Amino acid sequence: MSSLLFRRLAFRSESYQQAFALRDAVLRKPLGRSLYGEPFAQESSCIHFGAFWDGLLVGAACFWVQEDQTAVFKHLAVSQQAQGKGVGRGLLAVSEQEMRQLKVKKCLLKARVCALPFYQKNGYHPTGDPLPGQPPHQIMLKYFKE
Repeated sequence: MSSLLFRRLAFRSESYQQAFALRDAVLRKPLGRSLYGEPFAQESSCIHFGAFWDGLLVGAACFWVQEDQTAVFKHLAVSQQAQGKGVGRGLLAVSEQEMRQLKVKKCLLKARVCALPFYQKNGYHPTGDPLPGQPPHQIMLKYFKE
């Protein structure tokens, strides 16, 4: 019987390194880019989560909290073999649970346009016009009740 476990990852831990590699493989390599070449400054202040299926990392996400108590959620990545099995939804839920404990008022994210239905099902609403780029993104918000 397989089990899915979500847990917080310590920055620079072995699990964090695996999660960073997964985020790079899922989100950047298909575009011919790499996370390893992007600015790294906010990684250390992010709260990182991983999803583990029978001990194997299959998903990752992170967020940080700004001074105005807005969380910025980013880099939700799920391995291809685990997509469509609740891993992304679980990572989003555990991240939001942590946000609420931190008294976050709202969560902001930039979603790929192809992922809008996923985030809308989870209570996020588009704001403004889609952002140009490849792939195009949409800023989305979710407000948390106090």
